[in-house]
Amino acid sequence: MPLSLRPSLFAALSREERAFFVASWLLAPAATAGLKVAGFRRMTDLLRRVPARKSVLFADVGVERAESLVRRAFRWSIARWSVRDGGCLPQSMVQYAVHTLGGDEVRFVVGVQRGEPAPVGFEAHAWIEDARRTRPDRKHEAIFELTAT
Repeated sequence: MPLSLRPSLFAALSREERAFFVASWLLAPAATAGLKVAGFRRMTDLLRRVPARKSVLFADVGVERAESLVRRAFRWSIARWSVRDGGCLPQSMVQYAVHTLGGDEVRFVVGVQRGEPAPVGFEAHAWIEDARRTRPDRKHEAIFELTAT
C-alpha cells in the first residue's frame, strides 16, 4: 500500500511504522549531504558504528514495508531531489541505520548489473535484505555488503 501526503494515511500507520518513517525523514538530509560531502567510504564507516539496539519503537517493520516508508520519507524531506536521481544509495543507508537501531538483523547491499550484450558501463543499485536470507528478486551481483547483527 503506497503512502500519500494525506495525514489520514499517516495516522493509519502503526506506531512502529510512524516511528520508522519519522526517523527516516530526520536522517534523509544527513545521508544525502553526507554522501555528497564525505563520500561512500566514510558513510559506510559511519554505518558500521550505528549501535544495534533492540528497540520496540521500530519493532515489527519488515524490510519491504520499511523500504516503502523510507522512500516516502525522502519524498517529504528536503532531500527529495535524490528520489529523482534514483536515490537508492542514501535511502538504503537510512533504512539500514534505522533497522540497526531497532535491533533488526539486516544487510546493506550494493550491486551491479551488466547488460547483455555488454553496454558501455553498468547499472548499480543499493538495497536492504533480511540478514538471514537473500531477496528473491535480486537482479544485481553484490559487490559490497554490510551486515548488522
